[in-house]
Order: sequence, then C-alpha cells, then structure tokens
Amino acid sequence: MSPGPDRKGSGPFGALAWFAPCSRASAVPVGRPSAWLPRDKLWLSTRTGRQRLMRDLADVRSVSEPAAAHRAALHRTEQDLHALQTALAAMARAHTHSSAEAAEADASFHRAPFNATGNDMLARMDLLEPGLRVRDRVVHAHEPADNPVPSHRAVLDAVRDQIPARAELAMLDLLAKAVHDLDQVTRAPDSARRP
Repeated sequence: MSPGPDRKGSGPFGALAWFAPCSRASAVPVGRPSAWLPRDKLWLSTRTGRQRLMRDLADVRSVSEPAAAHRAALHRTEQDLHALQTALAAMARAHTHSSAEAAEADASFHRAPFNATGNDMLARMDLLEPGLRVRDRVVHAHEPADNPVPSHRAVLDAVRDQIPARAELAMLDLLAKAVHDLDQVTRAPDSARRP
C-alpha cells in the first residue's frame, strides 16, 4: 500500500511521514542525534525486547557493515583512515581496562567505515549506535575470550590497502565473531564481569 496523493506527508520527509506511524520508530530531521528511535522504550527493558534488539542489530549490521567496508576501501581519505586507526588504537588501550572505554572505541571504529564511504546516507547509519552501545556494554563488561583488536585490524588493513573484497570479508568475519561473543557472554556467569 502506498500513500496516495492525499496521503503524502508535508515537510522535509514527504511520504516518509505517512509510513512512520506504521513502524516502531519515529523520524526526526537529519542532523539530529538518532534519526530513528524506538517509540516504545519499555520493550528494551524486557529480556525478550533486548534479545530482539540484539538479533535485529546483528542482522542490519551483517547487511550494512560489510558493504560499508567495501565502499570505504574504494573511497576512503587519509582523514578516514586516521579515524579508523585512532579508534583501533583506543580499542587496544581499552581492551583490558575499561568496558565503557572499550565500548566507545568499538562504536567509533564501526562508525568510521560508514563515514569513509563518501555517501551521506550511509554516514547516517550512526543511527545504529544506540543499539551497538547496548550490545557493546554487554560484551565488554565480561572478560573477552580473546583480543578484539586483530579482527578489527583486518578491516583497517584492507581499507588502508584499498582492497574492497578483502575489507568486506574481514568485516563479515568480524561480525561473525561479534555474534559469537554476544552468545558467549549472554550465557556466561556474572562472575566473569569486569569493571
């Protein structure tokens, strides 16, 4: 069903305003934080809601992040490369220290390929960050099974070397590891937590 001429939204969103009420999200103007936010925040407070959020986030990431890494390898600038390197260095420093710093560095790293695509619409994928931060707080609050830096470095190296297919595959491997890590910590005892 499409919005007919009498149902077209007005303002900067056009027909999007008609579709927004049908979803669990609310539209806000581009440039404001979190362009799409869950309307009903209570669903995040339930175990089922969090599991759904994590499943949906993993699904969206598996589609968008490998493509962003591919395009980043084609279009990255030195500034984009610096952002990836800075985020990776922050991850390495935070890996054994602070789960909050590790989550922040991880979010910065995953934001960088979208920004490096040179595509403003893909750069707006930062709307995934609230969900990514929830996931990262869960994962980074536990002792990691292994160091996350090498899997992220593989993405950085492929983007730096401008090898799109390798960047895409490295991101797919990283995301598979991310799903595995989340599965491991959601089954881990609370004693495995770190500060």
